[in-house]
Formats: sequence, structure tokens, C-alpha cells
Amino acid sequence: MKRWTDPVVQPYTGRAIPAYLHGVITPMFTPCNSDGSFDEKGVRAFVDYLIGTGCITTLFARSGLGRMYSFSFDDVKWFTDVVLDQAAGRIPVMIGTTGIWGRDFHHRPGNQIFTRQSIELSQYAQKKGAVAAVLVLPMALQPEEGRPLEDTIFAYYEAVAREVDLPIILYQQPGLLEEYCMTPPLLERLLTIKNIAGMKYSTGDMVKFSELTMVARHTDFAFIAGDELAFFFAMMLGASGVIGQGCDVNPETLRAVYDRMMERDFAGALEAHYDCIRAGQISEGYDCVISGFRYVAGKGVKVQPFTCGHGVSDYPVQQPVIPDDWMASFSQGMDALRGKYPPVNPWA
Repeated sequence: MKRWTDPVVQPYTGRAIPAYLHGVITPMFTPCNSDGSFDEKGVRAFVDYLIGTGCITTLFARSGLGRMYSFSFDDVKWFTDVVLDQAAGRIPVMIGTTGIWGRDFHHRPGNQIFTRQSIELSQYAQKKGAVAAVLVLPMALQPEEGRPLEDTIFAYYEAVAREVDLPIILYQQPGLLEEYCMTPPLLERLLTIKNIAGMKYSTGDMVKFSELTMVARHTDFAFIAGDELAFFFAMMLGASGVIGQGCDVNPETLRAVYDRMMERDFAGALEAHYDCIRAGQISEGYDCVISGFRYVAGKGVKVQPFTCGHGVSDYPVQQPVIPDDWMASFSQGMDALRGKYPPVNPWA
């Protein structure tokens, strides 16, 4: 049986990346009740379901798809406890430990408060047994007079890394303001921090992806594709894993891309890539989290079709307004795609 931190060589770059940063890394949807509060039974049931697919390497709790900006400080601790308790050592778990902010640029928490919260939540995740802490490129940080924003961002990560022994995964989310986005010079500086282990980079622009992988080409820094429809191409540039909505709903197709690319089976990987595109086309039209919950609920998983609407952000509570005929077509199409690829049990 492989250990979570065992190195696995990325075949196109030769980088030795820890096993938990390979393959399908699922950014968990967050099961909620109709009032937007957490549904603990749903969280536990969904963890079991995801592990049971036999295709997922690692769970990522408090993700963007899981409505991370809706979490309060205590919510993050609660969610960390529940997910790690339910995972029970069966699969590695990464926790989003970014400080608390509701995406309101008129009400930022203050740089010191935000940094302190990120440190405390990362320490808590480490104490509870998480395999890594995920920290978003911090739009919550306010530019400081007379100081380049890059220096402020670097100082934030340096401060958190100094206080925890846990590996840190950087996360460039979709829609990030340009001035907060990762650049080759910033990444080169961040690579000097020993426990910064990798980054989820959400882009379909393979030129930008290449510019960053080029900076890290002589290191074992892990790149994780944040655009699942670019995963096939990103692996050729050095990506070891993928984080995207399909990891919750159709992990089999993404796992097939990974496994075939690792085997240098380009024809097989390309066909699996096309199936990922087909899955995306099937999903178009409605909220992916709500349709995902309805889909797995149809398989007997005790989750409700609601997303987070509580906490500190402006996220609305999503209501189950998806037509039944659309949902039936979605389920049939997704089942057909998933059925082409049997479970692989990555930790067997």
C-alpha cells in the first residue's frame, strides 16, 4: 500500500511529487440544509460517497466550489473536524485554511487579523491530521502604502509557513483580480519557502501555465490543474493532479486522463479528455453543485440540493429549481460516461 507522502514521478518532467498531490483531488461541495446551515449527516454521507467511488486520491475541504467564503472562523474548525473524522484515515484530506473574508472589498478584515486567522486555522488543520493546508492568493489583503503588493503577498505566505509544519498549497482561484495573480517572479520567491509544496492554478491558458512550470522546473513543486478541461494538456507541462467540479460528479473520467497520461497512453488519455468535455457539456445550464447533489441523492446518498447561504459572504441559498426532465437526462448521460471507467482504488 502506498503512503500518502511517497514520491511519485511525473513522467514528463521527472519531478518526484508526493502521492497525495497526484490524480483526482476533489474540492468537496458542502452539503447544507434548506436554510443554508451545514448538514452534518449530509457531509458525512458525501465523504463516504466520494471515497467509495474508488477514483479519488485526496479530498479538499472548504474549497471554492464548497463556498469557502461563506465560512466563519468556527465553521472552518467544525468542518475540519467532521470531514477528518468521517474520512477516518481512509484518504488524505487537505483543508482550506485561508482567513475569513466575505469578498466585500469595502469590509476587509485587516492584514494582521487575516494573517493571524490563516495561521490559526492552518495550525488547527495540522493538529487534526490534515495532509496539507490550502491558502488562496489573498485578495483580502489590503495594499500597503509604499510597499509593492507582491511583497505583501509574499510576507503573508512567509508568516503562515513560519508558524506551521504542514505543507502549504497555493490556490489561484478563478476570477482573481489581476494584481493578486501569480507571476513567475512571485513564484520564484515563494519557492524559497520550504513548506510551500504546490499550487492549484485555475487557467485554461497553457502559455501562462508554462511560464510558471518553467520557473519551478528544477524543483519538486507540484502543479495542480484548476481547469479540468485543460488537465490533459497541463499534465504534459508537469501537472500531477486536477481540482475541479468534475472531481465531485465524474471523477472516473478525470482519473482516466491521469492514469493514461501516467502510462503515456496518449490515445486513451485523449478519449478520456473528450469524455471530460462531454461531461461538461451535459452539466451546462444549471448550478453544478445543486445538480451534483441531486445526482448523487438519486444514488441513495443522503444529501439535500442546497448550498451554503450562511456565514460571512453574500452567497445566496440556492434552491432546487432544476427541471426533472433535465435532471434525468443529466443523470443518464453522466452514468454512461462514468461507466466506461472502472474504479482504480488509488490507495490500494
